Amino acid sequence: ATASRFPARAWFPYLVAMGGCSRAAKPPEPSDATVGGGMLVVDCGSGGTRVWRRTVSGGCERVSWRGGGRAPVLSACLPSDEGRRAFAKGILQLEHPCFVGATAGLRHALEVGEVTQADLVSLRALLPPSCRVEVLSPTEEAQYECAAMRHRCEPRGCVSLGMLSMGGKSMQIASGDTLFSLPFAMHAGYEFLTGRSTSNPAVQWETRLDECVAMYRGLVEQQRGAQRLQSLDGIFVGVTDTVVPAMEMGIADQELHRDELLRRLAARAEELRHIDTLSKNLLVHSARVLLLLAVIEALFNDATFVFRSDMDISWPAGYLLQNGD
Repeated sequence: ATASRFPARAWFPYLVAMGGCSRAAKPPEPSDATVGGGMLVVDCGSGGTRVWRRTVSGGCERVSWRGGGRAPVLSACLPSDEGRRAFAKGILQLEHPCFVGATAGLRHALEVGEVTQADLVSLRALLPPSCRVEVLSPTEEAQYECAAMRHRCEPRGCVSLGMLSMGGKSMQIASGDTLFSLPFAMHAGYEFLTGRSTSNPAVQWETRLDECVAMYRGLVEQQRGAQRLQSLDGIFVGVTDTVVPAMEMGIADQELHRDELLRRLAARAEELRHIDTLSKNLLVHSARVLLLLAVIEALFNDATFVFRSDMDISWPAGYLLQNGD
């Protein structure tokens, strides 16, 4: 059989959780930043900002943004002096030392000119030397996520486990010692499906779905050529936002060979064609499903996947493992 519940195969012990960043279905309330100590990591993603701290057990936990409100998105704050000062004020109220790391959202903003390096220099000038602000490269983001995932599995650091990770604007993939990133993710499909990136937003829903998966396939092929990507084999742990559509489809925590996973994704894509009422959640789900379909069919060969619902993996966890002492 190509699909089975844990623990079905001899390699299951390699996937036993060992602790780490935890965000269950109902996450615990963030702790107060004045409690505890050690380095903080501020994760500035395309969809929001989160603060993490390493725990005594070697995992990490959420820390609240001062004032109890939602932390601002860094890429939205950087272009203005007012925004930079507001962001710096929040950082200054956290414990130090801290590391502020920005990922694909800010990488994209820099590429298209919405944010400049001068904006980053101005923000750094508002912060003390104990607080570093850096834009992570795609490979660094993949490295830290993969380190966190492998630390959570038994035996720790097992390099034979691959990783498939999804965010808002990029995907990270690890296979053995090879790490790479795709500079697109859910947002590209979401904007396409909402009509924001098409010349005719009034096209039928079924047509939009077909054109969206074709768009993703084209982007994957571009990156295959640009990065000289080879087909991947082995065992891959799905983490971060790849787990969400897997849970919604009822395939999380199952062992799925590539061919069976593609069959399930294609079946879900067909079901989506017959949905009458569109919501934001449905559009996000559709974009993620179509993205996984395009990426897995193009880049993976003899591969087995398991999307772990009990593991909340993030690059800050990997960063703290390597830099938190």
